[in-house]
Amino acid sequence: MLGRDDFCKLTGIASVEALKSRLRRGQLPVWDGGDQHKPYGYTFFDAFTTRIADRLVAVGMNPAAAAIVAREIAPALAKRWVDIATSAAFLDADSEIEWLHVSHPGDGSTTASGPRQP
Repeated sequence: MLGRDDFCKLTGIASVEALKSRLRRGQLPVWDGGDQHKPYGYTFFDAFTTRIADRLVAVGMNPAAAAIVAREIAPALAKRWVDIATSAAFLDADSEIEWLHVSHPGDGSTTASGPRQP
């Protein structure tokens, strides 16, 4: 488990106070993985979903809505986490690739972004 300071460093959140503020406002997509007795602290997966939410905010989504989206896709990401981590190991450390594909199950509409390489 990560403490607040380490979580802030990984996610780019400016301070523990900013982290607390985002948590109070429902702007963190922390997910318990179905375990309501999750130990106190944050995981690397929580940091990953927070970065996803922050990317959605960067393209104009409301911060609370971005947290909800990132939290809702967490179970699907968790199922494929080994594949995600394995494929990430082959990326060049100096490159950044983002790909996000969100589909709405009700009407089949999709929103896609990526891949992006700076």
